[in-house]
Amino acid sequence: MGSEGASSGRRVQLPPPLQAAAAGMSALAAQGDRSLAELRSHVAGGLAGLRASVDGLRSGVGQAVGRAVAEMQTRQAAAQIEQLLKQSEAPRLPNPGFASLSVSSFSRRAPQPIADVAMHPGEVSARLRGLIVYTVVNTKNEFVLVSGEGSGAPRQLGLFFFSEEDAKSLIG
Repeated sequence: MGSEGASSGRRVQLPPPLQAAAAGMSALAAQGDRSLAELRSHVAGGLAGLRASVDGLRSGVGQAVGRAVAEMQTRQAAAQIEQLLKQSEAPRLPNPGFASLSVSSFSRRAPQPIADVAMHPGEVSARLRGLIVYTVVNTKNEFVLVSGEGSGAPRQLGLFFFSEEDAKSLIG
């Protein structure tokens, strides 16, 4: 291996022991470059893993804080509802300045039998006579007759629920 002279621009031949030393130094420098590249790659991989870990930790902390806040809000809402229920259980008398209600009006009434509130088929036929009627089936397979009355104000809409047979007999 040779070396150039700095001042003359010509090549100077090194003695064999120095050539061996220069070759060894050159090999050592190349090995150092490879080791440095491996170290850079290893550090870059470690930093990428560290970034991923920090991002995962940040996400996990954010989710934990979100769950804690949601649980705290749920508990607070439950406490407020419980407080309102306790307040509503206290007996209240109506304010006589605004209305006069008897205590018996607060008692619950027994439900009326369907026969007492249902319309007779003749009444339904009479009310639907002369009106446009649309038939729709609901989720209980009951026929719903929908009718609209009048073109002037106020418009009205009536809904009537029937079994299929009753609906056919009223329409037909």
